[in-house]
Amino acid sequence: MEMARCLLYEKKLPLKFWAEAVNTTSYLLNRMTSRVLADKTPYKIWYCFNPIVDHLKVFDNLCYVLKPEAKRRKLDEKADIGILISYNTKLRPKKIYGLKYNKLVIVRDVKVTKECYMKLENCIN
Repeated sequence: MEMARCLLYEKKLPLKFWAEAVNTTSYLLNRMTSRVLADKTPYKIWYCFNPIVDHLKVFDNLCYVLKPEAKRRKLDEKADIGILISYNTKLRPKKIYGLKYNKLVIVRDVKVTKECYMKLENCIN
């Protein structure tokens, strides 16, 4: 819970994202080494191989979610902007909070940037 609290308050996100912060925390902790487990990860002990961590991105990064061609017209934007909130364990899609619709979605076709949402908010205000 301490790590989830830090994620929310460091990134200045509202408390409505507490469940996603806890989910992200457990996802990350299961892929981190522990002295109690002789410097192994819980994931390695359970599955007998090291976890793949190349898909991990910073919590609260801005991202662009690709809109399907069927849901856009000729001159519409090809992507919606969102915030990376959490990871989903099935086939590694990500949970994104869409800023345009104020809705949480699970997507695979996403481009995560290195810019965080908090910096964007500071520029706007």
